[in-house]
Amino acid sequence: MHLCAPERWALCLVKVETRDMLTEIELKDENYTQLCEKLFNSGLFEANRDCLKILDIDGRLEFINVNGCELMEIDDPRTVVGLHWSSFWPPEDQQMIKDAIATACEGHQSRFEAYRPTAKGSPRWWNISIDPIKNSHGKITHIIASSRDITEQKMVGQALRDSKSQLNHAADAGRLTYLEMDSEHHCLKMAENFSAIMGYKSPCATYDGYGLNEAIQSLLCHVVPGDLALVKASIQKFFDGNTVGNIQFSVKGDDDIERSFESVWAVKMGSDGAPLKTFVTIRDISENRRIEKRSTVLAAEVNHRTKNMLSVVQAIARQTARKSDPELFAQNLSDRIASLSASQDLLTKNKWEGVGILETIEAQLMNLTDLIGTRIFTKGPAAKFNVAATQGIGMALHELSTNAAKYGALSNDNGRVFIEWDIVAGAEKSFVMSWKEDQGPEVNGQRHAGFGDTVIGPLAEAAVQGIVETVYTPAGLTWTITAPVEATLQFGQALASN
Repeated sequence: MHLCAPERWALCLVKVETRDMLTEIELKDENYTQLCEKLFNSGLFEANRDCLKILDIDGRLEFINVNGCELMEIDDPRTVVGLHWSSFWPPEDQQMIKDAIATACEGHQSRFEAYRPTAKGSPRWWNISIDPIKNSHGKITHIIASSRDITEQKMVGQALRDSKSQLNHAADAGRLTYLEMDSEHHCLKMAENFSAIMGYKSPCATYDGYGLNEAIQSLLCHVVPGDLALVKASIQKFFDGNTVGNIQFSVKGDDDIERSFESVWAVKMGSDGAPLKTFVTIRDISENRRIEKRSTVLAAEVNHRTKNMLSVVQAIARQTARKSDPELFAQNLSDRIASLSASQDLLTKNKWEGVGILETIEAQLMNLTDLIGTRIFTKGPAAKFNVAATQGIGMALHELSTNAAKYGALSNDNGRVFIEWDIVAGAEKSFVMSWKEDQGPEVNGQRHAGFGDTVIGPLAEAAVQGIVETVYTPAGLTWTITAPVEATLQFGQALASN
């Protein structure tokens, strides 16, 4: 008897009501025709929407219902009858199917979920149930396999998992955690990232059903002393029936790092006015706090530096005006303020955290940059000036370059300038910088001292607590400043050597 015979395909029009009832069908003999008739007459196929298959004990397909053909997108059942059921599956799952058939032949049921595309390649997930069919003598004569399409449930489940994963990533990226308090049952549920965000380990490993009182005590143990009274008062407001609230506080984590948080809660009240459930969000605002503090400090620092800058500008203007040709006053004042402005630009660009020495030189010698490397030579370790040195030594370098271009080594075609600096070991480390001119016009020993000498001398010395030595030789000017490293370089040390 072959199932593909026309009279037997009438069986494909019936459906099974439940999978579990199939094992209760009893046959008086092993005749396959009687099996089919028994199934047909029982009406169990009538309401079933699953893919039902009857296999022989070797695992070959003998019957598949109409709904099964539709679910598996099989146009002609005769193309699959007689094939081993495992051949329907991807190679990596075929052994699993063979094992399930062997289990059924031993009289046991198998249930599992698996992925198997349809005959036309459509993706499908199935919930599989494989049961033995016995005759009245208890002998296993056939195997029935029921496949329920669970693709939609799988997709919904995967979408929920993806959504939860995205939510968790967003919460982690936003430094956000949350918890839900059940006042009625006196327990709470907390987010998986609670401990990571808060900085202290939650006593509840599963984050589910943790006691409310224990949670409050654990929080209070980590709140910094200065915020403890505020947090306790807010908790009391919650228990007093405040349905919404907001608080900012800091905690010290198990790693001794202090973190700041903003917490917002919303309470669902019962008919008796007592709180039932509360949802609490907690956002890490530690970085915001640091930015606020830094902004406050910077505002005060800017105010202080602005006043100092105005004092320096005032001194420059006053000293430039003294003993100065009125016609040159405006130009000299403009040049010196431009030098000060260049230092200011460098400091702003570097966030007032120090400026590279070479960068300072290039900025102050802006009008002479095409000579750097050909007639102006620099040498020294890579290091950064602090704020005071950037301004004080920067103005001195500008004054020296202006003098060299007008009267010194850069006023002819052959002169050269060597700018060198180094860290000198001693009782205390010292920073030494020199400006040495060579092959310039012969220097006349009799010269008039002006405000430029004040810039390269007393002003530079005062800026870095240093000592300036200026020597005029026939070969040209040599200027040297020696100062404590701590008063000259950012963080008091050289960064690298080159």
